[in-house]
Amino acid sequence: MNFLSRAEIQAEILSLPEPTRSLVKASWNQRTPPTHCYRMPSDTARLAALGRILMGLVQFKKAPIIWISETIVWSADEDLDLLRGYRRGLGESRDEGEAPATKFFVGEETAFLSIIRMALFFTWDTWIFESQSNRLCMQISHDAVISMWTGDETTSRFVSEAIKRFSLTELQTTPR
Repeated sequence: MNFLSRAEIQAEILSLPEPTRSLVKASWNQRTPPTHCYRMPSDTARLAALGRILMGLVQFKKAPIIWISETIVWSADEDLDLLRGYRRGLGESRDEGEAPATKFFVGEETAFLSIIRMALFFTWDTWIFESQSNRLCMQISHDAVISMWTGDETTSRFVSEAIKRFSLTELQTTPR
């Protein structure tokens, strides 16, 4: 696993193949409405289970990236020491401001799941996408909403079915 600085994550985005680069950029700029948008559950057991479902949506052979873009949202409810301690345990000495993104590889699913669960529990603004495909881009927002952009109809159906089994409320998406 690699922890990425802001400059490194920007370089990753620029190196993405089309149409992934456009999909990621459009979703970050909120110019393209999400394909799917869901209200997050409020209890921690369901959030933990949701983390596993989100992990199941990405392909580790495609080197997924988690970018925690904002952590100081609800400061009274955050535990950045938990994230920092976890990162230090993995050998990362920079804080989340200096290296806000993590790139994962095959065999690192447990670490991916741990970071996703922290993002869900503390409702940090977080982006998840595969660095080597155009299948999927996800955003966890501090408003307790998960938005997903899919690059094709097959992935859209796959996401919809996975989330439907979890019974999340799908929110209406509208063009901006």
